[in-house]
Amino acid sequence: MGNRRIATLTALTLVGAVAGTGAAVAATTTNLTAALSASKEVGNAGPTGAKGTFVGTISGTKLCYTLKYSGLTKPLAAHIHKGTATQNGSIVLDLKPKFSNGKAAACVPIKSTLASAIAKNPKGYYANVHTQKNPDGAIRGQLAAH
Repeated sequence: MGNRRIATLTALTLVGAVAGTGAAVAATTTNLTAALSASKEVGNAGPTGAKGTFVGTISGTKLCYTLKYSGLTKPLAAHIHKGTATQNGSIVLDLKPKFSNGKAAACVPIKSTLASAIAKNPKGYYANVHTQKNPDGAIRGQLAAH
């Protein structure tokens, strides 16, 4: 085998190894939690005593979560919002929940830029559950990485 052919095969092998390594490390995992309560709502408080928990994992471009709640009548929606504990923020991710017996669990797609932003600063985002009586939010809690 000639030197030129060996050099070409070596270069192709190295490119394949580097490309394979890059793909393997591209997906990162971020574990999140939040303690939700009506008293944490900014502006109009939710129902007295209403509370819940949010536990989620971002892996690559997917967020899988479990949301548990009590003290709410007919929850309609749940989202991740961008905002601190003292401000109402815009919705950045619809959790698309199917509420049943005080719980919702699902996996939803998340843009890689949002996944990175939440991983870098989880406390700058919060989980929020909305009801018909409290369309702006009934319970909420800041995200925390764990």
